[in-house]
Amino acid sequence: MKSVIAFGVASAIIGLSSMSLRAQDRLRAGMYDVTVTNNGNSASHRRCVTAAEAKVANLSADAMRAQVEKAAKDEECTLKDFAIDGATVTMTMICSGVSVATKMTYRADAFDSVITTTSERGVHIMQTTQRRVGDCP
Repeated sequence: MKSVIAFGVASAIIGLSSMSLRAQDRLRAGMYDVTVTNNGNSASHRRCVTAAEAKVANLSADAMRAQVEKAAKDEECTLKDFAIDGATVTMTMICSGVSVATKMTYRADAFDSVITTTSERGVHIMQTTQRRVGDCP
């Protein structure tokens, strides 16, 4: 159960500006085509990233870390590592012995993520690719 919660926390961070693009923006609000590859199987769907979600992705490193730490604590997880290097955000959370390492790379109109979950049951890797295709309805 905690691995599902950890995945949910990591996924929430992935989804997290203003509508105008500034040099430091990592993500813009809008409609995104999403492809998720999990255990060799891929599925696609569309998702609306709101301005509020994009705002979180565009926070300063300290402010984003504080948001992630709060989300992790709310789910009884611990944030072990967190770094922002340009448009790449990496973090590792521990939830009841399950390690969730996340790497997100933003390109204003697209972003990719790799989430690696390690537990006593083994290693599980999920990849997502998200590309902005326009405004939300």
